[in-house]
Amino acid sequence: MTLTEKVKWSSFSFFLSLCLAFEPVLQLILNESLESALLVYVYIFLVALASLFLITLIGLISTRLYTLAIASFIALSALELKLIYTNTFSDLTSGYLGIFLISFIVVLLLLAYKKVLPSVPNIVFYLAVAVVFVLAPLVTTDKAAFGTEVKLTATENHFLEQFSDITFEQRPNVYLLAFDSMIPPYIAKKYLGIEKLPYERELKKSFIEFEHSASVSVPTKPSLNGVMRLDQRGLTNSRDYFNGMKPSVLSTLFKQNGYEVTTGYASYYFGEKGPYIDRYVIGQFHTLSDTVQCVDVADSLYHKLRAFGVCVNIGEFKNITHLTTKLFGRKTIIKYTGKSWPEKVLEEVRDGANSKAPQLKIFYSYRPNGHVKKNYRHTDLDAQDAYRNYFLDGAEQLDKILEKAASIISINDPSAMLVVFGDHGAWMSRGIKAEEDPEFFYEDRHMVSLSVLQTDNHCANRETLAHYSKPYNTTSRIVASVARCLVNEKESFDRLLDFNEPKPVIKMLMKLDTKRIRGEESIKKQVN
Repeated sequence: MTLTEKVKWSSFSFFLSLCLAFEPVLQLILNESLESALLVYVYIFLVALASLFLITLIGLISTRLYTLAIASFIALSALELKLIYTNTFSDLTSGYLGIFLISFIVVLLLLAYKKVLPSVPNIVFYLAVAVVFVLAPLVTTDKAAFGTEVKLTATENHFLEQFSDITFEQRPNVYLLAFDSMIPPYIAKKYLGIEKLPYERELKKSFIEFEHSASVSVPTKPSLNGVMRLDQRGLTNSRDYFNGMKPSVLSTLFKQNGYEVTTGYASYYFGEKGPYIDRYVIGQFHTLSDTVQCVDVADSLYHKLRAFGVCVNIGEFKNITHLTTKLFGRKTIIKYTGKSWPEKVLEEVRDGANSKAPQLKIFYSYRPNGHVKKNYRHTDLDAQDAYRNYFLDGAEQLDKILEKAASIISINDPSAMLVVFGDHGAWMSRGIKAEEDPEFFYEDRHMVSLSVLQTDNHCANRETLAHYSKPYNTTSRIVASVARCLVNEKESFDRLLDFNEPKPVIKMLMKLDTKRIRGEESIKKQVN
């Protein structure tokens, strides 16, 4: 192998590094409110440049070592690609995923083709690689992340048009606050051995609790989008309702009755704002290690390899200025004075009372609680202990958040409606298939804490809120009951709704309800 050939192969390795890193960098920037975007790109370029230098240096020393270095680099790149596309948070379908992985194989075949037919111009080969690695993420990434409005089908249009005649008899502010992995007490006791959850205190004090409640669509994106469409059969199970790229039952119903509709999360995890909501609240910038894409995978191999170690190596820095001031020992000029996301949510609740128009505000919070990491296994007792301690700490903070929210509404907006719920369970059943342990699998992933604040509003009573919850509770059924209490045409509203819920989840809920009835009957017998 001549020196010229070695330089060409080294250049190809450099180019391949940049192409492979493009997808995760794109995901991190699209899905998060990152000021560190430029820092991420600079880091990736330097890593690729270092690989170019190292491989070229090896090539000057030994042709055999050089060949081994190239082969190792391609193998490592293939592994990173596989990890990225089997763990990514983007809304990929199995079809798109298959196409992209096949495309990677095609690139390797092109590599062999280039070796066999060296007469093919270099520019053609490089363009082929670029097309596969640069354009593929654009094809496979969720359309909503790019700010693309999603069109309704004719059936969906017809379904939503039926709500056009539904009017409200009262228009209080309505707040829906979702918290990650806010599990019910009996799940915490059954699977984590927690006798009493800290946030039980405030729930029992100020809220109407609905035991044995479930989120029928999980994890986070399906859950929040499911609530927006009230899990109705008339709308597809899309992930474009929360950010307003697609009209939902809630946004349509409340907007036509004069409400300002607001949704929000700490980052752009749900995509860009669409035209079917009025406001889209996003948190302040934060470090890379705090992003959903980095924090969820913890210290797994995927976490270490993602974009060539971007989460691990520069995760603590907000931007290039922050990095340089750290490196050179000067006092950092970055002063983050913005509110934390929970503080921002509470501020939004407080501001709702002073708004001219009635408010529907829906917010999701990943902290203070969060689900287990991707490498968690419930049979690992050490991991179980670590998660129990983490969860208890988060539950303490959540109790304070709930107490503040209840106080704000009690003082500033006493006729408002506040629904607090978990988006899904703690996901302790990672690595377990549904057929292996169906009870653990479905209880762990679907059972959530679900409560409504006791306020001066006549809708805040158990019987009214449980209108659609016989014999079981789901988040969408409780929220639908809140909406029903507000409308004039209650019977007409009843006829429009058709809940679409997975059979395994319904079966689990019915089983739990049967246990509850038997338990109540047993208590009555003992009393008598």
